[in-house]
Parts: sequence; structure tokens; C-alpha cells
Amino acid sequence: MNEVNILIWDIETSPMISYNWSAYQSDALEVIEEPQILCFAYKWYGTKNVRVLGQDDMPDYKPGVLNDFELVKVIHELFSKADIVVAHNGNAFDQKIAHSRMMVHGMNPPEPYQQIDTKLVAKRIGRFSKNKLDSLGEQLGLGRKMEHEGWGLWKKVLSGDKKAWATMKAYNKQDVLLEEKLYLRLRPWINNHPSLSVMSDMPEVCPKCGSSEMRQGGFFATKTGKRKRYQCLSCSGWCHGKAIYRNPELKYV
Repeated sequence: MNEVNILIWDIETSPMISYNWSAYQSDALEVIEEPQILCFAYKWYGTKNVRVLGQDDMPDYKPGVLNDFELVKVIHELFSKADIVVAHNGNAFDQKIAHSRMMVHGMNPPEPYQQIDTKLVAKRIGRFSKNKLDSLGEQLGLGRKMEHEGWGLWKKVLSGDKKAWATMKAYNKQDVLLEEKLYLRLRPWINNHPSLSVMSDMPEVCPKCGSSEMRQGGFFATKTGKRKRYQCLSCSGWCHGKAIYRNPELKYV
């Protein structure tokens, strides 16, 4: 059986530095510095530890000088090992930032993977008052993001403040822990979840969590027959079997 590697991750970035005529100008006159990845946190689903890496952990780090090359290289390696990547607002932010930074640093695309964006999932399956990670965590009773001083924390990090770096990493770590809880709460509802049974070459198991503990709950009708319908006793998600039971009285062209 091949193991399916699910990466849960989150990034923190620096702001764009640019010249603007006013605070409300839509296009910058000149971009002085593009946003960079300051730090990122990640864990592999099924493991306990969350790892956090920042620019300040890199051997060539100089306080007040940004260079995310080494961080992006690690992210590239993680993406290449992952079968599925899970992030909140990942489609619009985390993944795109990572890909753009890889291209800036002249890297080739990582090995193909599938992404689950829990923000898009929440918007598709429900109507929550807010779809931010902190709000969903509160509404679903999963916990909250870590509070911090706001923009002041970023300014201290950019200047090289060690305590600020430690605070930002703790904040980043909490995001990943909360993200994993949200993913697990939403997973039974994700009808288009990448099939773990197909990816791991397993027989009739839950395609969402890989558990073999399922109960049959009726049938799923198709145009030419029906399939057994199952509910997973582990994650509570629904799925249907692969075998199609055809009506012998019907003739198929």
C-alpha cells in the first residue's frame, strides 16, 4: 500500500514596498521590493509535530535584509513530496506566492500535487458569516488564531528583532494547528476530495480518509445501474463503491 502524503501548511509574508502618489492609488509607480516569504509552518497529516522555518533560521540571514531563497527551496522540496497540499485561501494566496517566488529564484515546477483550499470548501458547502480561518475556527468551536500586536510585529521582524521572530513563528504554528482541525471538520463534506483509495491503490475504503471501517447505506443510482453507498465510520463522509449493479431486464447499447 502506498502512503498518501498530505501537507498542511501556512506562510507569513513581508509587505510590498513601492512608490505611490497616494494611499488609494491602485497601481504603484514603482515597486521597490516584492513580497517575500518571511516564514512558513507545516505538518504532515498523521504526525504530531509542526515545524516552523523562518529567514532568520537560514545560515546567510542578516537582520534587516530579506532573502527567501533558502525557504522557497525547502517549500519546493515539500511540494514535490506531497500528494495533497492543504491551506486556507491557498489557491489565491499561499500557493501563488510560493509559485511566484520559485519562478523568481529560477526554480522549475515542483512535482505535481493536488490542493485543497479550506476557504473555498467552506464557501461552497455552507454559508458562514465569515470565511476567514479565525472566524471559521470560532464558529465551529475549533479554536482561534493567536493574538498579536498587528503591523507592529511585522515591523519588528523586518528590523531583525529576535523576540518578534519568535512571536511570528508561534502565530504561524497556531495557524497550521487550526487549519488541520478545520480540514478534518470539513473533510466529510468534500465531495470532490482527492481519492485516497485511488492514490494509495487500496480496495473499497473511504476515499476521503482511507479508513476501511464503513457501513453500507443504500445505493447510489447511475444512468446504467447502481452502486453500493457507504458511510465511513471514521470521518463520517459518504462515498459509493466501484462495482456497478445493472438491471438485467434493461438492454444497453
